[in-house]
Amino acid sequence: MTLVQREKVIKDGLGDREGAVRAAASKLIMKWFDFALAEAPNEQVGTWLGDDGGIMRALIRYLELFDVIGGEQIALDALNAIFVIKPDYLDAFTFTGEKFWLIGCCHTLSLSCIDDYWATLTPESAFLARVFVLNCRGSARVDDAGLPMVTAFAFYIQALYNGLLETLQVAESVQTLHETEEETEMLDELFKIASILSSMLSIATGLDYSDEVGRRKAFSVVSECWFQIQASFLDF
Repeated sequence: MTLVQREKVIKDGLGDREGAVRAAASKLIMKWFDFALAEAPNEQVGTWLGDDGGIMRALIRYLELFDVIGGEQIALDALNAIFVIKPDYLDAFTFTGEKFWLIGCCHTLSLSCIDDYWATLTPESAFLARVFVLNCRGSARVDDAGLPMVTAFAFYIQALYNGLLETLQVAESVQTLHETEEETEMLDELFKIASILSSMLSIATGLDYSDEVGRRKAFSVVSECWFQIQASFLDF
């Protein structure tokens, strides 16, 4: 099926008034996920291997069947359809893994130790984490999944923000040179980073801000990102 056809199954099939139609759409969707799950043991997400029995890798592969960047609502409905049928999948989520040092991720510190799931984010893996937090906010599942502390999240957002600004600068220079093919590639990369950053900011709203140091750092980073990104996009 084409992307348009798959999205039509999600939008029209799951939204139909007839229960039989919704059930048929759900059955087809689970078939798509089953194929992704069968392939999951042979795949990995960046350098992240996880310890979830392949569920998260399969869900990321499943999300690649849809346009996460341009059609968030369709992707959200597609993912929630899986969780309605298999709610226990939410218990399998774990974001912790090998750690390594990321250099130059913020203005005040030169090094930060981060879990490799967050170091190798794609629009799909970031969106999966976002939907997980949306479904599990306020429950023990969020703590059990090993989400980073607020301070660490601020570092991740800062790194993504820096990458977005760098890509914007490159895109502006390419646009000036009227190099159409490279301009398209830069715009694609720009939208990918923006999608990941959007998911990270959404996740950040559901974190525990009882840590005053983390709260201040997160507020500082988000405020700076917001105002400078607005100015950059207006100029672009």
